[in-house]
Amino acid sequence: NQQWMIMDSMLKNNGNSEFYKRDFTTYIDADEDFLIRPNNNSAFKVGASGDISFISSSAGDGAVTTYFHGDASTRRIGIGTTGPEAKLTIKSDPGDTNQPTRITNSSTDAHTGLFLNGTGNATSEKYGMQFGGYDEYSIGGIFGVLDSTGGSTSGDITIDFANGTSAGALIEKVRFTHEGNVGIGVSTPGARLHVDSDTAFSLTAGSGDTLLLTNDKTTSAVGAIGPTIGFGNMNDDERTAAIGTIRTGADHDNMGLAFFTH
Repeated sequence: NQQWMIMDSMLKNNGNSEFYKRDFTTYIDADEDFLIRPNNNSAFKVGASGDISFISSSAGDGAVTTYFHGDASTRRIGIGTTGPEAKLTIKSDPGDTNQPTRITNSSTDAHTGLFLNGTGNATSEKYGMQFGGYDEYSIGGIFGVLDSTGGSTSGDITIDFANGTSAGALIEKVRFTHEGNVGIGVSTPGARLHVDSDTAFSLTAGSGDTLLLTNDKTTSAVGAIGPTIGFGNMNDDERTAAIGTIRTGADHDNMGLAFFTH
């Protein structure tokens, strides 16, 4: 057992650990793991290597679980892991193959590793996360937007991008509604896929398409089929008809449209 003593205004043990105060700051210098333990089941741990962790243990079997870990050598944070592979790594076992459960004030969800929650409680407010490719500048983000506070509330998910200037509001480009519709260039999609474009069409310039389908298959054979759009029947997922491009000559401009049915 190590003994503690007061020397040079410091509390020291017969190892190399010290407890002292200097310049209004309290220091703990330890040559081994250091734990602050409010009870037998949890502790804040500073490892001898400089790692920091919040740990817990079951009173029954004594097994230790690390639920937050800061790696001093890699400068990474792990939640549910002591070996984070990125700046922030979150790991846990979902437990089953069921659909995720909606998080509310009375229910949690084991399938969810990160929950972003705006607390303004007002419709049309966006809250989410942004991504950047240059230091201190974002390029866009993904946001949740509340559209109803009635009942259990509802909302949409949007993808927003910067407009190329150094400041200003992001511009919404894509919206996924809770009704299951997707809007590109429109915030109130009226169909499963609603695409709106204000770019002027130009066949020669190859721009302005509202929807562009391409195929990288390299062939000059007459009759070769390019990109297609398929149509199914009303009862199952079987395709019953399609529209596609078809090569009508050797030159790449020799293309036409073909209609296919069973």
